[in-house]
Amino acid sequence: MPSPTASSTPTLSILALSAAFVSERRYLQNVSPKTPEWYRCSFKALEPFIATASNQHELRLAVEKVVMEMSEAGKLSHTSIDG
Repeated sequence: MPSPTASSTPTLSILALSAAFVSERRYLQNVSPKTPEWYRCSFKALEPFIATASNQHELRLAVEKVVMEMSEAGKLSHTSIDG
């Protein structure tokens, strides 16, 4: 039986996860037509910072880090953060 290696560990596909999130919100929560576009733009802006996440914990840490950095730099208002 082959032993698991780092290369065989499944990684998160940020694009797939974000597309699923947008579809979920669109069809299950009936958001306004502009909301999915806002989600797509947000994921596109975050993608360089979260693309290397290989599990949910790493993804959460990466998002928290970039949100704090953007907030401290004045690029994100406190009202934009829904925690």
